[in-house]
Amino acid sequence: MEGFIRMRNQNHFERMSLFLKAVGEPSRISILNCLRKRKHFVGELVDELGTNQANVSRHLNTLYTNGIVSRKKKGNKVHYAIAIPEALSIVDCVEDIIRRHQ
Repeated sequence: MEGFIRMRNQNHFERMSLFLKAVGEPSRISILNCLRKRKHFVGELVDELGTNQANVSRHLNTLYTNGIVSRKKKGNKVHYAIAIPEALSIVDCVEDIIRRHQ
């Protein structure tokens, strides 16, 4: 899957859709909320989310491929952080809409 950032020759709305698909998955939203607080290693996210490493790694890879998170290798571990803070604003906006229209 090629990320929305690298698809500059695509239609604007197609790029928007790719971004929203990358962000709009429940496990990825949970990961973003964890990364909102601080940078995490994969193992820390596994513990915090209560899921397995393969699942977390797959979702992190999607977020990374789309440029939404960054990663930095530290020894034999990989550290993940938010690369596009506006992604959190979108998550917050959707959360506000849901809260107001319950």
